Amino acid sequence: MAAKPSRMCCMIVDREPASHQTAFAVLYVDFLSTQRSTNAPYYSNVLKTQVKPAYRSKWRSIPARSAILPQENARSYAGRLSLDTISKLGWEVLEHPHYSPDLSPCDSYMFGALTETLGGQRFDNDDEVEEFVRT
Repeated sequence: MAAKPSRMCCMIVDREPASHQTAFAVLYVDFLSTQRSTNAPYYSNVLKTQVKPAYRSKWRSIPARSAILPQENARSYAGRLSLDTISKLGWEVLEHPHYSPDLSPCDSYMFGALTETLGGQRFDNDDEVEEFVRT
């Protein structure tokens, strides 16, 4: 029996620049249906229309130009359209080597924070996960 496809969660988070805590704030979250994927046009649009306003709203005293994105090297993130969008926003990308056996910085940070937040909680379906994340 084939496994049921699940939804993908696209989450962009931020933390206090001087903070060494594992607490994080979600700037953007979207659950993509099984028929949709994160591609460069989608990601670029999210950066311009969702993340930039959320970042400015949260960090009014910090110039938007100081944003550094610790993103993965997937084509949708590292493609020309995405990199051009990031450059136009005045942001930088924290590089992660291709084919590195290590977790990317964003995954390493997220897994620890999510594990702490979830506290061993289990879910029966994708809808329960989405509800938990959105609340």
